[in-house]
Order: sequence, then structure tokens, then C-alpha cells
Amino acid sequence: TLFRSTLIVKFVRGNLLGSYLEKSFSGKVIFIIRNPGAIVASIIKNGWGHGWLTHTAYLDTFLNNQSLFQDYLYKYKDIISYYKGDAISNIALVYAITNIVPLTQIDEMLFNPILLIYEDVLKNPLIELAKIVYKIDNLSYDNIQKVISAPSDTAVLDRLFLSTEKRIHGWRNVLSGNQIKRISNIIKEFDHPTFERMLNIS
Repeated sequence: TLFRSTLIVKFVRGNLLGSYLEKSFSGKVIFIIRNPGAIVASIIKNGWGHGWLTHTAYLDTFLNNQSLFQDYLYKYKDIISYYKGDAISNIALVYAITNIVPLTQIDEMLFNPILLIYEDVLKNPLIELAKIVYKIDNLSYDNIQKVISAPSDTAVLDRLFLSTEKRIHGWRNVLSGNQIKRISNIIKEFDHPTFERMLNIS
């Protein structure tokens, strides 16, 4: 969507490119992270649980990327090897990998996005939108709300009418208790404060 001289692009699964995009295009990246259980449940519920996202071969592409492995993933090799295999675990591991890299870059001051928690945006939209308006010129609440309220190509129609409560917690009805526990165990292994907060959202 174009707003004067500003271009807003929603880039699903572009987490690993965030730092590159920020530096290459001198743009401001809005990095939104969501509860891992909700991500896994969404993939399963929408019938993507048997697709390429769940394959161990896809997971291995991250480990086989030499620079990515040496810079960020080497410390998690044993964790990934231990848990990978089933669809739920593989999706959770992909979530962990594709978020721990930008979060580590933020910690090391190599990446300076506007970091938002999806669930916080749902519960307190004006407060979270203020973070965006404050840091990006030529944007207003109205402009951002239009972008956020417009569903993406990957959005499912029935989800657009869910209450805030169901958007935040509804995913728990899709996964079993054991599956939720396994996801939680995997994410905890990556040991980052943002992940800990994700797991404690109430």
C-alpha cells in the first residue's frame, strides 16, 4: 500500500531477511512475533501440516546454510537434532530458528526493527500502533489501521470475525495438551526472554 513516499510491505516468512532489508533499503522494519503455539495451530488447522513447512528436509536447509549455522545456529544443533522428526516439532523448530536469529541480531544491535508482540497489538492496538507512528514519518493511525485491517492473501475468512479473546487463545482448541507441552519445551530450549514472554501470554 502506498502512502505518499512510504511503501508498506507485509513479508510473511521474511524474518531472516529483516536486517538485510533494513540496511539495503534504509527502511524501517516492523517485526511482529506471535505465540509459537498459535503459529503451529494455524498451520495445522489450515491444512498445511503435511506440506513443505513440516518436512525435515526443509528444516535441514537452515542447518546446511554454512554462514547461518556458524553465526547463529551452531549452539542449537543438538536441540534441533533431538526434537526434529514429527510435523509439530518441525514447525516449532522452524519458528524458533526464524525468530531466534532476528532476536539475537536485535540483542547484538545489528538489527533495529520496531518489535511488536501480536497478542499485544490485539489487546492494546492504539498503544502498539503508537510505537509505529512514533518511529515512521508520514504515517498516521488511520493509514496503519487500514493496512492492518485489510486481510492478507494468506488470511482465512472465518478468522476475520473472531473476538480478541479467541484470536489470542483459540489456537489451544486445535492442539492437544501433549502437543502444546512439546512446543513449549522446544521453544524454552532456545532460551530467549521474548520466547519466555510468548509462552506466558495470558
